Amino acid sequence: MIPDRYDVAIVGAGPAGMSAGLLLEKSGLKVAVIDEQPRKGGQILRQPPAAFYVKNWLAGRVYKPLKELLAKAEANGADTIEWITGATVWGLCRDSVPDNGFRLGILQQGKARWLHANRVLLATGCYEAPVAIPGWTLPGVMGAGAIQTLLKSQQVLAGENIVLSGSHPLQLIVAEQLLDAGARVKTVCFVQSWSRFLLVFRNPSVLLGNLCKFMDITRIFAKLTVKGVKIRFSSAVTEATGENRIMAARLDDGALIDCDCLGLCYGFLPSSELARQAGAEAQWLSSGGWGIVVDDWFRSTEPGLFAAGELTGIKGAEAACIEGELAALGILFDAQLKETGDYKKYAERLRRRHNKISKFATLLERVAGVSDAFLLNLITKETLLCRCEDISKGTIDSILGQNSSIRSLNSVKLLARTGMGRCQGRYCEINLKRILSLYDGAEVDSGYSVQMPVKPIPVKLLGDLPIENGNVSPDFSP
Repeated sequence: MIPDRYDVAIVGAGPAGMSAGLLLEKSGLKVAVIDEQPRKGGQILRQPPAAFYVKNWLAGRVYKPLKELLAKAEANGADTIEWITGATVWGLCRDSVPDNGFRLGILQQGKARWLHANRVLLATGCYEAPVAIPGWTLPGVMGAGAIQTLLKSQQVLAGENIVLSGSHPLQLIVAEQLLDAGARVKTVCFVQSWSRFLLVFRNPSVLLGNLCKFMDITRIFAKLTVKGVKIRFSSAVTEATGENRIMAARLDDGALIDCDCLGLCYGFLPSSELARQAGAEAQWLSSGGWGIVVDDWFRSTEPGLFAAGELTGIKGAEAACIEGELAALGILFDAQLKETGDYKKYAERLRRRHNKISKFATLLERVAGVSDAFLLNLITKETLLCRCEDISKGTIDSILGQNSSIRSLNSVKLLARTGMGRCQGRYCEINLKRILSLYDGAEVDSGYSVQMPVKPIPVKLLGDLPIENGNVSPDFSP
């Protein structure tokens, strides 16, 4: 079997990946865009199955430019770009032949294979920040984004009586979509005070530069109020109660609200595992998660490896589109297919718009930010921190108390098996990092080491991979 080889491999067919791919369309480069979902669009669009018709799918102004971008991507045939959907990239490393670029491990239709690319653009997006509370493992407790995904892609309501709680304004958008679909949103809890939201008015230049976003949120807020949805400030759900599934949400004032679904919404973390596993430098973001360090053309510190979209910092779909285009231009410059001056004015316009969006994202982060102390206070000794391995906070406290030299997540992993499950630390890392931050000597902890495979793959399939230059695969040591 001869592995596929491309000039450019783009991982992720969301806003950043589609934008980059379409800009590279007429470059003459052989481009592959890989995504683990069966259809293009990423999480923000989350297309329903091809045979599934959704009336008024993603109606509204906010989705219009993204749907136009998707239409262009759908119209693009395989002549210039190969769209590889339903495929999980489980590893990324340097090619076994020096100067040959990268090797990507692909799992598609139950088969593993290698794909080679001279340059790689990672546009892998983000995932919901997991916040542990008592009862968060009960069926019916999920991220607000997961509730939204079910509605977008399958027109399925996660429940009939829904409570939303967190700090991110996405709650308002999800609440409106649930109401329109016929669900009852019993309350939306924001942990911040109302005065925190007024911060936006103290930054008029940022507000005016992103007026459409602000007006959409204001409209939704007014609509929910008219529809009778209770919006609480300085309030949070501290516990999900029930036996076989959630029956009620307990608020911090002790009140119980009957519900069959609870959506937690505390922001998002970059899906930067592939980039970090490949050796790209990352930094811990103030909003949480590991963001990839990039230059003005979205080159990472690893030569030939680019990163765009949410894994460079959570800024939203519009910024992701811009970053995808700038990264594609960077790829063309590196491949000496374009002189920097050819697209200088266009790149400058992109950067000016990106700067406005970034300022708004920074302001949103200030509004939606929650202290580690607040989130740690939600966790009891019985609360599971590592859902994959059933490890409670009490167990972690005991290990740290008995081993005074343990001040890193990798050390905790060796003793407690945290981060060893299917999620590979995506659920437990941020909560454990908060706990470790309470101890002296843990301030600079670099988090879990990211190893290949970054997502589960049957061991048998690794053995079926073709041998290249005497090697079946890179190092898979834990």
